[in-house]
Amino acid sequence: MEIDVKKITNVIEKSSNVIITAHKNLDLDALGSMLAMYYISTSLNKKTFILLDDEKFEFGVNRALEKVSDLNITIDKSKKILKTTDDNTLLIILDVNKDYLLQNNEILNKIKKVIIIDHHIKGNTSIKNYLYEYINTEESSTCEIILDIINKLNIYIPSHIATVMLAGIAIDTNNFYLKTTINTYEALAKLKTFNADSSELQYLLKQDFSKYKEIQKIVINTKFYNDIGISFGRKIYDKEDIAKSADSILLFQGVEASFVIGRVSKDEIGISARSLGNLDVQKVMVELGGGGHKTDAATQIKSSNIKEVYNKLLEILKI
Repeated sequence: MEIDVKKITNVIEKSSNVIITAHKNLDLDALGSMLAMYYISTSLNKKTFILLDDEKFEFGVNRALEKVSDLNITIDKSKKILKTTDDNTLLIILDVNKDYLLQNNEILNKIKKVIIIDHHIKGNTSIKNYLYEYINTEESSTCEIILDIINKLNIYIPSHIATVMLAGIAIDTNNFYLKTTINTYEALAKLKTFNADSSELQYLLKQDFSKYKEIQKIVINTKFYNDIGISFGRKIYDKEDIAKSADSILLFQGVEASFVIGRVSKDEIGISARSLGNLDVQKVMVELGGGGHKTDAATQIKSSNIKEVYNKLLEILKI
């Protein structure tokens, strides 16, 4: 399944202006894809804005945004950007397809022309009204998808944006260990032609030490059932931290699949599942109301009892 670049460019060209946004708690894949899409849109001579309402950012995103200030890219809060909209404004949503996760989901009531580009699984809360949607869970990241558009349109992007995109792909593939294809490595090579900076990449990928400690606590708590590692955390976590914990457990010798359970809010428990391919974790997550694909899946469950969720997972895995 290839992205329809012609349709996307036609919609952009016929729009009065373009607003680009992504999910809350911005990460480097979302930021990199937004910045690259900004250059795609402006190359088509459209007035373009990046909508960003987050007040706080993780270290890598904050550093990337500080350097973006030198590139004359228009990034504003929704309150200001929404004053520029009309009936022909186009909204491009990247790296998310669920309305409640958007930087500002009220924008969907204001703008009717919507394009969605993402690599995450769809669910019951996915946005239903759009002109065009491309969701491919086999892609490593949204940055990889956007780079396909850049290649087909032969668009130049600055070195710093190429570096942010490279960082986004690195994080979403757990440093190129998971979800990589030939297209992923071709994307890396292309980003190097844009002079993606390996030294700056190291700064963007630096971790927050306190979060690192929490992830290690989850990893250390892992119980192994033959070739399956299962762990759970005892606090409220970002979904990304639960996912990173599952990625880490999968790295250990003899582990074919990993599952991490953690509270993502007071009344909701999340599970991130990873596999090398011998166990289809999508099938497991579907039984718990989630989804994904064979090697990377997840679910969120309305519950306040982690132990019950843990036991339910063991029951499905027949452990």
